[in-house]
Parts: sequence; C-alpha cells; structure tokens
Amino acid sequence: MSSRKNNIKKAIRQNSYHKMMSESFMLLTKANINALNDLEKISKRLKSNIKHFKSYGKDSSWIHENCETNEKSSK
Repeated sequence: MSSRKNNIKKAIRQNSYHKMMSESFMLLTKANINALNDLEKISKRLKSNIKHFKSYGKDSSWIHENCETNEKSSK
C-alpha cells in the first residue's frame, strides 16, 4: 500500500514538474516572439533611414532639418 502512495506522490511531482516546464517554455516562446517583433520594427526603421539617407546623397542638410523638426515637436 505504501508503494502505491509513493507512486502517486511521484506521479504528482512529475506532473507538476512537466507543467512548470511547459509554462516556462510558453513564456520563453512569448518572449522570443516579442523580441522578433521588436527586431522587425528596428529593421524597418533602419531600412527607411538608409533609403532616406541615400536619397539625399552626401548632403547632410537633411540631418539638421530632422534635428530641428524633432526639437520643435518635442517642445
């Protein structure tokens, strides 16, 4: 009878361990998805900035224009 109780206790421990591991896996998966989404947004911004920079060529006046625009919008 005690071996049956021990087996039940062992099964409960294993079940809770597996639950904990699957929850951890789900949290890691969500974190990875969020990180990938953030990287995708950053990549789009960088591509846009590069395209914008190339369209102005070597003229750096657009940098000053953007700085002034950002300063005005932040006030």
